[in-house]
Amino acid sequence: MDISGRAIAASCRPDSAPSSRQRTMRSGFKAIVVAASVAALMLGGCAPVMKMGKPPPFERLSELRAGESTVKDVVAVLGQPQGRGATRSPGFGLKDTWLYESSEVDGTKVKTRMLMLFLDKETGVYQGHMWMASGMLIGQTK
Repeated sequence: MDISGRAIAASCRPDSAPSSRQRTMRSGFKAIVVAASVAALMLGGCAPVMKMGKPPPFERLSELRAGESTVKDVVAVLGQPQGRGATRSPGFGLKDTWLYESSEVDGTKVKTRMLMLFLDKETGVYQGHMWMASGMLIGQTK
């Protein structure tokens, strides 16, 4: 009440709008909560997992036959490659090379998988393959 005896507690009623000071305090509190949450996630090592490419279907390689499977067979079994090129080596000659690869980054861990298929340059017949997988920790050296 004020001196005249009238009630002045209008801002204490639940249906009253918050004052500008209250709004400022609330938005400041929200900003602190958001900043603290982001910091906790970063310090806790919770980073989003990033995936690039499609993991090569290593388990389906047994369906291909060296010297027999055609380009159509390879595409039916493994799908379209992410990269194409050529390989030349002594005793192996010139071959078309198809690349299937994927990488996954999870915080400080990086996993990479690669599958290289070799096809006869003239006939397009599957000749063989080579695959690799690797993993590393970012920021770690030995």
